[in-house]
Amino acid sequence: SRLSTALGQPVAIGQLGFSLTPRPAFTGPDIRVGDAAQQAPSVRLDRVEVFPVLRSFLQGPIHVTEVSLDGFTVSILRDAGGRWRAPAVFPAPTRGAGGGIGIDRVRVAGGRLSIFEGANGVLRERSRIDDMRTDLLWARGTASGVADGPCGRCRDQRRSGDRSAIGATRF
Repeated sequence: SRLSTALGQPVAIGQLGFSLTPRPAFTGPDIRVGDAAQQAPSVRLDRVEVFPVLRSFLQGPIHVTEVSLDGFTVSILRDAGGRWRAPAVFPAPTRGAGGGIGIDRVRVAGGRLSIFEGANGVLRERSRIDDMRTDLLWARGTASGVADGPCGRCRDQRRSGDRSAIGATRF
């Protein structure tokens, strides 16, 4: 309910679990952000694992070493008027979030991006990228990204003060 309110759209989560071994983790299957009757825009996850530092719950801010998203599917929509509609939520590392939750790493496996066009209430999938994998890190120094895809291997580096995001994406 609080998550739905914060995102401004319905959020459905399967059964949540917690384990202490081999390392502390919150887990949950079958997660959906967006109206269940709507194909796009939406976010779906087959499974999420969140690995927190337990002592951070007592001392604050909450520190998460890793968030693992399996079967992460993002569906976006281009409506009849040509306007793009995307879901309101995307994962991003947020180390040092100033009193909120700090996340060191976000890993995506089995990701999919689907693009739909809609007219007269009918949606058609126009394009899709399957089996995306990415590993996003928060580190000090430079921001760099690596992507492997049909165009070969690309590298990008940018200075961003004392913080940076480092990402590697595979298509």
